[in-house]
Amino acid sequence: KKAIDAGVGGVVLKTVSPGEGCKYPRPRYSWQMTPGQDKHNFMMFETETHCPYDINDYCKMVREAKEISGDVPIIASVMANTEEDWIDLATKVEAAGADMIELNLSHPIGLKVDIPDILMIGQSPDATKAVVELVKSVVKLPVMAKLTPQCNNLTVVAKFAAEAGVDGITAINGFSG
Repeated sequence: KKAIDAGVGGVVLKTVSPGEGCKYPRPRYSWQMTPGQDKHNFMMFETETHCPYDINDYCKMVREAKEISGDVPIIASVMANTEEDWIDLATKVEAAGADMIELNLSHPIGLKVDIPDILMIGQSPDATKAVVELVKSVVKLPVMAKLTPQCNNLTVVAKFAAEAGVDGITAINGFSG
């Protein structure tokens, strides 16, 4: 509310994912193994900032934010591992009244695409394109792709997202390491 009163141009909510929300004890880190690699090749992801809400509570938050936001756009951020979950989350936040959807592609991959040695959707132009096309096919809202800096060529991934019809790009998520 304070940001809206101060004249903010838009509000991007925390990223919601399937399930009951982040209930991990602090500190919140998770081990992510690189597919096809040995146990010594891993990354630690900070999960402290993960959304503590399930999709129902998140949609309630979207509706409440819309009630106080006036003309300020409310942007819902979603991430999923399956086509079904991408569709479920995107259609639910659209129904809740979000003005735009941000696709967080900076998380572990779980799509039905055969891409060896890829840990995050945003590392793969093809996986990025597949998610954007999928979500754009089921919602009428503008869609942004939130990309990861942990890829070979960010501009190639952004180009594939654009070819899929994305309406905007969030240039990078956080850096790891």
